[in-house]
Amino acid sequence: MTPVTNLPPAIVGFTAEPFGNGLFLVSGIVIDANPGGLAVTFGGSTSARGQTVTTNANGIFSGLVQLRTDGTDTGFLSVTTIDSQNLESQSAQVFVDPTVDTAPPTAAPSSPPVIVGFEDEEVGNGLFLISGTVVDESPGNLIVTFGGGTSANGLTVTTNGDGSFSRTIQLRVDGTDSGFLTATTVDGQGLASQPVQVFLDPTTP
Repeated sequence: MTPVTNLPPAIVGFTAEPFGNGLFLVSGIVIDANPGGLAVTFGGSTSARGQTVTTNANGIFSGLVQLRTDGTDTGFLSVTTIDSQNLESQSAQVFVDPTVDTAPPTAAPSSPPVIVGFEDEEVGNGLFLISGTVVDESPGNLIVTFGGGTSANGLTVTTNGDGSFSRTIQLRVDGTDSGFLTATTVDGQGLASQPVQVFLDPTTP
């Protein structure tokens, strides 16, 4: 039997799993004659609107979205995709309700670590305070490694018992040290986190 190829793609199994502090793992499957490499676009009423993730060869997609926890980001999160024949899927949606959570976020066992709240603060004259939190079942004493296009590439910092980390880095202020600073970590099970990044532009005060 010849597969039907002129049908629009369909999104099934769309879910949003909360990790705490407004972080959601969003996943689903695109059913299509050629499901791999499709861009899945978030819509709806939350601040994740416009973000995209890409399907793997089997049509599976997943991605992390960080929503506000001040009560302004509760609503429907939807996804759509367009296949290689320029046919658009139906809209799949879930209701998300991020709430303020002051306790350290936790992750399910056997899940890879997740870096949240990755931020920079320029102290002055090219000195930056870099901070964030690793979400993991055992978040303490993990090595966070910096990468990217600045001279901080290769530097590391160790997480505290609650997964938080911070360190200062010194960048050049002559215009040659601007770029993205990335961070990744590997947990005690050997699982690697997603990379996170911030753009640093050191300037002379």
